[in-house]
Amino acid sequence: MWPFKKTDERTSRPPATSTGTRRSAPNRTHRAQIREQALPEFSVADRPASNDGVLATPEIPFRGNPEPGRAGALGSAGIPRAAEFDHIATYGGVPKFISVLSAGDKPIVELTRQEKERVAVIELAGRKALVVHAQLEATLLDSITGTLRANKFGLAIATAEAPVISEIYSAGVKTETGSGSGRKKTEFMQSVNEWISYAVRNRATDVHLEVLGSKGVVRFRVDGQMEHMRADHEGRYTSTFIERCMASLFNNDQMAKSGSDSMFEKDQFLYCMVPYNEVPGHTLKLRYQSIKGNEGPKVVLRLLHVDENLPTLGFEELGYAPSQIKLWKQAMDTPSGMVAIAGVTGSGKSTTLKSFIELNPNTPTSNVLTIEDPVEYPIRGAHQVPVQRDLSNPEESSRRFSEAISAFMRGDPDVVMVGEIRDRFSANAAQQLAETGHMALGTVHAHLLSGIVPRLVNSEIGMTRQILTAPNMVTLFAYQALVPKLCPQCSQTTEEAMGDWRINDIAENVRKLGLDPTRLRWKRIGGCAHCNGRGTLGLGVVAEMLMPDEEWLRPIREGLDTDAVHVYRSRSNRDLMDEDMTGKSVFEHTLFKALHGQVDARQCSAFDTWHRFMQHHSNAVRK
Repeated sequence: MWPFKKTDERTSRPPATSTGTRRSAPNRTHRAQIREQALPEFSVADRPASNDGVLATPEIPFRGNPEPGRAGALGSAGIPRAAEFDHIATYGGVPKFISVLSAGDKPIVELTRQEKERVAVIELAGRKALVVHAQLEATLLDSITGTLRANKFGLAIATAEAPVISEIYSAGVKTETGSGSGRKKTEFMQSVNEWISYAVRNRATDVHLEVLGSKGVVRFRVDGQMEHMRADHEGRYTSTFIERCMASLFNNDQMAKSGSDSMFEKDQFLYCMVPYNEVPGHTLKLRYQSIKGNEGPKVVLRLLHVDENLPTLGFEELGYAPSQIKLWKQAMDTPSGMVAIAGVTGSGKSTTLKSFIELNPNTPTSNVLTIEDPVEYPIRGAHQVPVQRDLSNPEESSRRFSEAISAFMRGDPDVVMVGEIRDRFSANAAQQLAETGHMALGTVHAHLLSGIVPRLVNSEIGMTRQILTAPNMVTLFAYQALVPKLCPQCSQTTEEAMGDWRINDIAENVRKLGLDPTRLRWKRIGGCAHCNGRGTLGLGVVAEMLMPDEEWLRPIREGLDTDAVHVYRSRSNRDLMDEDMTGKSVFEHTLFKALHGQVDARQCSAFDTWHRFMQHHSNAVRK
């Protein structure tokens, strides 16, 4: 129901139709029925939920006699296109509203100054719009309602005198500047809570809140792909509403931590870690990162599941091959040296290191310390220390890291995890630990195994090839990525999927490799009930790994990285159907999983082109 209460029983004079006649006034019985109908307050919590838990749009009550060509006319199916209400006599009869859609720098509904004297459009809860007008002509009213429908607003119409409309615009100015707001902060947080609950139900890793001019949108990353909210409104809101949700979440966190308020600034890059316990059965942290933009701010919320009772994921569960798991176990038995795992943002690196520590049989008898910025997950068996780096003050960041490392060195460590190696401070920490006989664990943002050393020796991080290739400095280098796993219930056979030129090309390449393309399975567009219409069910690791030896270190020391790649690849058995990943690329690990029906072979292209892979494979086989 609409958040609207009648303040006057008078009915507005109906406008003239195209034939010059007026609509007949409702009889007394009809007036009495209208007066008796209750219009209770509407809030977000009152919205009904559909079977899948996604909030549904409530039905809009309809008032008045529908007439063709007018807002509120019945569509072909006999459904009212807008709701009409009685006259609003005073500003006190205006329902609580979020924003004025016909005002501001980038209004949803653009009006001239003269038109604003006769009409105002306000946004109510639940993505509803109320058009308040003073005897507006049909053409302009139709234009306004058409714009609102195009932006997926539910509609209602009311009449009012010009002074009431003027007060709406005055109150809207106060709302935009933060005073006289039509909604409490807790109500904006309620929408945030709905989005996070939706994300958890749909296995989303990230929630994206974005302002694009006068519009706002909420999207989710599920199984590695961005998608709109599965609701009638598709997660589309006004920019004002989205910005207030961004601000409410950030400000509530800052006030809880430091007692300060109103900290959100849309023109700044803001970062924080928000403890979140509003989803029953789930303990979360939200990694909040805001990004300023030309058309408005964007906020990305990474969902971190931090329940201490969650079971440790084994390497096989993560997606590693048996030969790769063997390397992880060998690294566990090595008492010192650097273990670095590379990957792009969101590739699960921190999760893998958490498993490495928790599954290590030596952890219970070791002193394991971590330096993290920030602490994301609780790690069983480790003493975790948050050390926040200030990018605007490198000297202070260096002091904090040096202070932590000095304390750790005096703290009798066995294993130290330095988090992400992204600057000279963390690189020096890892180097110092490895040189003094400790195990140093870290992550690196790099693409492919061959990209780790160039990343570590660049000017930003500042390690040297001589240091990295020193005896016993590096124990293990790993690169990992996450790819969507196919739904076993609806994945398509190659015969079913033929027609997509990419699938045709891949099938032909697989034939040239001497393999059977009918072994491949493909993502079904639209999925099925088992995968909730996505065609995929979760993410799995694909990887390439190396325990350095002198044969590989020699070209690395001399800067001959391409020769080092050849050394690594020379250890492959060239059998693409064999689960042994020794010397194989992440492309080949992905292709192996595709040939066993686990992933879509189009995912291989995330790591190399098929043309280049075919050339490399052909050359390797000839040798």
